[in-house]
Amino acid sequence: MPELIRVCEADRRLAECQRLAPTVSCPLASAVGRVLRQSVIADRDLPPFDRVMMDGYAINTGRTAPGAILPVAGRSDAGAPQATLPPAPVAWEVMTGAPLPEHADAVVPYEAIAPGQHAGSIHLPADGQPVSGAFIHRRGSDYAAGATLLSSGTLLGPAEIGIAASCGLSELLVSEHPRLAVFATGDELVDVYVQPASHQIRQSNAYALEAALTLSGYPVSESARLADETASEDRIREAVDKHDVVIIAGAASRGRRDWAAPLLDSLATRVFHGIRQHPGKPLGLWCRPEGKLIFLLPGNPVAALTGMIRFVLPALSEREGRPLRHAYCSLREPPAPTDFTRYLPVRLSVLGPATAVAPRNSGDYARLAGTDGFIEIPSHQSPLPSTSHFRFYAWK
Repeated sequence: MPELIRVCEADRRLAECQRLAPTVSCPLASAVGRVLRQSVIADRDLPPFDRVMMDGYAINTGRTAPGAILPVAGRSDAGAPQATLPPAPVAWEVMTGAPLPEHADAVVPYEAIAPGQHAGSIHLPADGQPVSGAFIHRRGSDYAAGATLLSSGTLLGPAEIGIAASCGLSELLVSEHPRLAVFATGDELVDVYVQPASHQIRQSNAYALEAALTLSGYPVSESARLADETASEDRIREAVDKHDVVIIAGAASRGRRDWAAPLLDSLATRVFHGIRQHPGKPLGLWCRPEGKLIFLLPGNPVAALTGMIRFVLPALSEREGRPLRHAYCSLREPPAPTDFTRYLPVRLSVLGPATAVAPRNSGDYARLAGTDGFIEIPSHQSPLPSTSHFRFYAWK
């Protein structure tokens, strides 16, 4: 393994390899969780008409006085065309969401009407004149026609889907998902449904890594366990040709059976192999001219999952044109000085600093249960103040 680089240098080199994903047209109903690659423009004013905000009566405040008794001249429900208020002092019954009748300038809610029975009429309160504009959502007061409501790079959630629907967009341009392959290597590994012998362990990395990808909205087209044998090389070569991103967990270090790095050197350009970080020192990246990425993650489960969350998922987000957003939190006990960047699992608290839950080693998977993610502690020589905040990465 060559000289270790710092995390910031790994980030810089990874960014230089990135190619923006192509776009595809996606039906609106299937676009949730995708990254938008177009602007969404308001095709008309929002709201598109003066909208009634309360059930009640529309009036013209210039034609009424406190305590007046007004005949009810008609009724408008939501979805009905706009009515017109007659020129005489009258009221018009309106429902929430209905267009405000022309010539009306206020709505008096049902509950504000003075008590008393007046057949076909309403009795305005005697202690105050309704204010012009009351309970009216004015046309274009949210956005005017032509306003940009969503920009390229937006992650489409329920609100964004609703906005696009309100603009009449039945399809959206989104980033094409990468074709992904995930492999776990190791002679000691057996499939999850196999009873392992005393010298074997069940394969978990491919399941965990695929779960992280799926949870983030990235479907995996190929996932498998590979033995540490030359026969696996053909499978990797084929996968690199067929996929945009290949992720390999294991065979990443400098052991006699760690065959992955030499193979990848023959398939792509080495970007880096080895980072000053813990866990995950042997993490590597290879890139092809057309932008295909090959990530080599350590075989230890904690290190593999940490590498997925810290490097692979952000790279996929950037590839799709989604700007990265980072969360931060403080730590209950300041970390000790270290020459390496450290990734420390934590349990978050709503009311205070996070609590560190350090695994016993890079294979201590079970220790992650109950943690919310990990923080990134930069290398430092002097003790950090208790008020320090650290970048937080969530497991899910």
